[in-house]
Amino acid sequence: MSSAWIGVIGALAGVLAGWGGNMIAQRQAYARESAERLTDVRRRAYLQWVASVHRLYDAMAAAQRALRAGEADADEVARTVRNLPTGETQVCLEELRFVAGDSVAASGAALWNHLRRQKVALGQDVSAAGWRTWRERYWELRRAFVDAARVETGLEPLDWDAASNAGGTRF
Repeated sequence: MSSAWIGVIGALAGVLAGWGGNMIAQRQAYARESAERLTDVRRRAYLQWVASVHRLYDAMAAAQRALRAGEADADEVARTVRNLPTGETQVCLEELRFVAGDSVAASGAALWNHLRRQKVALGQDVSAAGWRTWRERYWELRRAFVDAARVETGLEPLDWDAASNAGGTRF
């Protein structure tokens, strides 16, 4: 075989090797970029979920404060809690379910169940003891959701004692 053909074959092999390497690099870059985009979408969905859930919690807490201050009676508080608008939060939950892994979706569902299916959340229990128990469980479920979301997006679970404003209490 002549040296010219060897040169042509070598050049073609170089082109093919370069093309193949480029394709592999592009595929890897796309996979990294896709994973980064999914993580960003998840973080935004999780933040919207937590914010929406907390608006419901704040409205329930305000109703409880009004009851304790004598500004509302038990029937008014029950009615207020039963009539809280939950549509926005339900949409946030569905968005979360579209992008979340199983652990985060289950954690979000547990929090939603607590917010909409328990006696305090349904206005069936407006007692101070019922509220305290319900509130503590809310914070436990919320922390569990945040930890699950952190793990799914590549972070460690949070050290809640170190990260809190007051050494282990709520935000």
